Amino acid sequence: MNKKIISVLLVFIMIFSASIGSFAVSKEEIQASLEDEIAQKEKEIAQYQQKIDSLKGDANKQDEYIDELQKQIHLYDDELELLQGQIDELNTKIATLDGEISEFEAKIQKLEGEIASVETQIAAKQVEVDEAYDLLSDRLCAAYMAGETSMIEIFLSAKDFSDFIERSELVYQIAKHDTALVDSIRESIDALNKMMASLDEKKADLEESKALLDSQRAQLDESRETVKESKAVLDGKVATIQSKIDQVNSYIGSLNKQSAQYQKLIDQANAQKAAFKTEIDNLVNNEGSKGDGNIVDGGPTSHHFEISTRGIICPLQGYTVRFNEHSWDHVKRGNHNRAVDLSGTTGKPIYAVASGTVMKAAYDSYSGNHILIDHGSGVVTYYGHCSSMIVSKGTKVVQGQVIGYVGSTGVVTGPHLHFEVRVNGTQVTPEDYLKKSNGNYISPLA
Repeated sequence: MNKKIISVLLVFIMIFSASIGSFAVSKEEIQASLEDEIAQKEKEIAQYQQKIDSLKGDANKQDEYIDELQKQIHLYDDELELLQGQIDELNTKIATLDGEISEFEAKIQKLEGEIASVETQIAAKQVEVDEAYDLLSDRLCAAYMAGETSMIEIFLSAKDFSDFIERSELVYQIAKHDTALVDSIRESIDALNKMMASLDEKKADLEESKALLDSQRAQLDESRETVKESKAVLDGKVATIQSKIDQVNSYIGSLNKQSAQYQKLIDQANAQKAAFKTEIDNLVNNEGSKGDGNIVDGGPTSHHFEISTRGIICPLQGYTVRFNEHSWDHVKRGNHNRAVDLSGTTGKPIYAVASGTVMKAAYDSYSGNHILIDHGSGVVTYYGHCSSMIVSKGTKVVQGQVIGYVGSTGVVTGPHLHFEVRVNGTQVTPEDYLKKSNGNYISPLA
């Protein structure tokens, strides 16, 4: 695929950086740059269309006609790469926002628990202060009623000096108790004030967290809406590209298979296929997991799909599925297929064969809409020619989750699912992963 626009994608990624320096361009400027790039490509596409229209039907210029169509397809690919980059970055932002929202929700829940705890402590401390205050009030009231002469009478009514000392000690203890009571009330009030201050801080923190949560949710909604809009544009471009590819395939089908013109187009298709395979190989080898090739799914079993001895389900379910043994895009290694085509009508759901992480979900003019999932333990599965995809790069999937729908996008002769299994970067026979211990295929394969 044409990579001339990679610099534009790198610029676009800056929109979603966690921190943007003072020298960074604004989101509006970057968006304008992206729109300008797309507008320029649309202009070039229109120019090619004029040439295509002028060449169509001219038997002497069919080579040139096909060349112009393929050039136009490459330009559409460039546009798709721009849009796919936008969607991937937005999905990354959405995942980040989801994580931040979860953190805020957890913080809010914790703060609400702390506030409830502090309010309980305040209520208990208030009762304690009220009781101490009531006791002190009773003491002061009694002292007031008795008057100052009562204290003098206590000392003067002593029988002897020993009695006087005892009475003095009694008065001292009463005074000491009153002082302690006052100090206790003062300390309780100070503690109460601190609790109330803490409560105010926690409530302020709670309100701030709720405001930030609302802001994050608003950003999330905006990003999801942008993804939805970009996906609609992307799907429209895919449909346009597919119609162009169909024109090329139709023309190839009308040629004499012995002609130089036919061989030239087949060579171009094979070169495109080889380039795509190299791209996938590099991605899996450089970013894929490593391991023993044994899948430990750990996903939900509520899907009720039959699981093979290698821990996967059939990617197509609910109707008769057959291996297409004669598909021209099988990769042969001796007598073993290293990929299988599973028959299926357009729009039927494609399921993740095991839990994992989406490594890639994009369009290519050779493979159409395609998905790669890393299941860990070195196992990566590939799903090609989808009519549409409902996952994106970085999506966590579980076994039995719908990831896309059967289609005929890319270079194909009809709707089907092209399915591959790779272990530590090497393609292996998918049939081995789709069998039961008795050697039969897991349902619904026939």
